[in-house]
Amino acid sequence: MADKKSRDRDPYERSREAYTAEHSLAWLTALVALVMGVIGVLAAFGVIGGDEDAGVTNADEVGGADSSNWEDGALWLLPAISLGLVSRALHNNEHHTRPRECHQQGRHQRGHV
Repeated sequence: MADKKSRDRDPYERSREAYTAEHSLAWLTALVALVMGVIGVLAAFGVIGGDEDAGVTNADEVGGADSSNWEDGALWLLPAISLGLVSRALHNNEHHTRPRECHQQGRHQRGHV
């Protein structure tokens, strides 16, 4: 019975529910991308992590050629960039690019002119 009920629902309502889910997921991925980006930048500049430099007292040696801080930062920044692209893709669906047209289609399908 639940299957028949879901098929008989208004297509505009189903579209709105899909939009809500995509939009919520887009904001979640954007937030995670921002957090990962901040962590990546801090790790790349050696503000967080960088245990290999903990015992170094000479400022010239910190972040030198043997330091892997930029690699640690890249491990956070590359997935952050990927999540940012996913977030942009989820935000850039047809509900955002053609909102008036979709709204008018929904009104016509429900019998409003």
